[in-house]
Amino acid sequence: NVACGGSLFQDISSQISTALQHRQRTAATNISHTVTVTPGSLLRRIVRSRSMRVNSSHHQSVKAVAPSLIASALAPDGIVEAIESPAHRFFLGIQWHPEFLFDRHPLQRRLFEAFLRAARAQTVARPLDVARDGEPVEP
Repeated sequence: NVACGGSLFQDISSQISTALQHRQRTAATNISHTVTVTPGSLLRRIVRSRSMRVNSSHHQSVKAVAPSLIASALAPDGIVEAIESPAHRFFLGIQWHPEFLFDRHPLQRRLFEAFLRAARAQTVARPLDVARDGEPVEP
């Protein structure tokens, strides 16, 4: 977000008095809160749900979303939990940690499945040429 022109809350709990606890005190394999997923977003197309339950272990968050990005998930306190770029086929940033949840939560697993599909499609769409020394070369 910052690299694209947005800004951050450096420390949620000290900057937003009404914020939820975004640094959960339990294991990362536990669910902390829900997020509302933005209609029409890539995230919504992936998880096919209006909301989902997530873990939470961050103290920073998006403050102002960069002009080229959209917020695609919000916590109940308004904290941005996911951003994406409508201008790209697959550009998705999330605050929670699905790597600790994918084995028990199908919506979290869908994130990895979508990422793999996008990577495979990109490889097929833009194969790398290989130089004589075996190193990949952009066409």
